[in-house]
Amino acid sequence: MKTQRHLSKVNLLLALAALVCFSHIASAQRPININKVILGTEYVNGEAKGGYAGSIFSPTDKVIYCAAGISNPSPDAKYRFVWFSYDPAQRAEKQIFEQELTNQTDKNVVSKLSSPHGLPIGGYRVEVWVDGRRRAQSRFRIMKETN
Repeated sequence: MKTQRHLSKVNLLLALAALVCFSHIASAQRPININKVILGTEYVNGEAKGGYAGSIFSPTDKVIYCAAGISNPSPDAKYRFVWFSYDPAQRAEKQIFEQELTNQTDKNVVSKLSSPHGLPIGGYRVEVWVDGRRRAQSRFRIMKETN
């Protein structure tokens, strides 16, 4: 009787240990997805704000923020923001900035492109990569203000 009770306890402990291990493996395997990409001239209270409709900015704007909303954030993930501008003379995009972030646990991962003199008029794009895979991108323009 004692042996049977002891075996039942051992089986119960093994089942609990397996359940705990399985839940850790399952949570580690959940994909990290981008659920939004918002651009703005300022980052306040977890949101990028400013610009016109989040895609048109002024040459006088010295900073453009890119806030990527993350589902299932993980401190082990590597986030990379790659910023491009369109070069009309070459008729091609050129990379102008890259930023890699790790140990991010917030629901938003944020990068910023800045220039002390503002950005030239033209087309731009930012890509958001997670663990070596491009997950999202957003296009925007720097346009001359009209009065």
